[in-house]
Amino acid sequence: MANTKSTPSPSSTKPTSKSDLALRSRLTLADQIADELGWKIATREIPPGQRVREVDITERFDVSRPLVREVLQRLEVEGLVEIVSWKGARVPVLTATQLSDLFELFSLTFGFTCKHAASRATESQLRMVANAVTKLEEMAARQGTTAEEYERGRVYSHRLLDGCLGELSDMVRTRPVLRRIRHQFAIDSAASPELRRISAKRWRTLLKHLEDRDAVGAEAQARSMVLSTRDIGLEAHRKTVAATDGL
Repeated sequence: MANTKSTPSPSSTKPTSKSDLALRSRLTLADQIADELGWKIATREIPPGQRVREVDITERFDVSRPLVREVLQRLEVEGLVEIVSWKGARVPVLTATQLSDLFELFSLTFGFTCKHAASRATESQLRMVANAVTKLEEMAARQGTTAEEYERGRVYSHRLLDGCLGELSDMVRTRPVLRRIRHQFAIDSAASPELRRISAKRWRTLLKHLEDRDAVGAEAQARSMVLSTRDIGLEAHRKTVAATDGL
């Protein structure tokens, strides 16, 4: 990790809708640093198996060691790092079987989310989801969009759907292990313009089920969306492991 001091960049919060900015403004400094490090893990700039050292974070963000420990604890809760006694934190290394199982588990939880969102979401919430889907389509159609930019928009859409669950939303947001797949290998399904167009089309289909209050259709579409990316994620995992073994 670089030792250049910095603060979390506002550009790391795309898309910058009013609601997203409002959410960002409520985050603590620890939340913001954890979010930025989480995206470095997401893009594998900090690859599986690499240590995440307290001193590097302290120097980079110019913050205290206690705050850094809080950041690492948050990342651990989210499944993005594992902390080993006397060895510190590192990015977990998943096996192919574990990753495949996570895709299956994520498909079930995302299906659950969309099933209940179809019946419980308010019209205002659905409009926010619709706006997010439109932005995904715009990004997919625009030349120069990066995989990370598109994935941020996709994760934002997931968060909006999580928020449609009312009292269940906090329970859904505590699915820590699923952030490994939502970020670390899901981003590969947005790696090319064609994959982004396919993804945006699937989100549009999901939105129609939600707007039609079709809970069964929304659940089936949500599960299909996740499972359709499993082979891409597993191939990215294979290449990552091969590259790591070659070091």
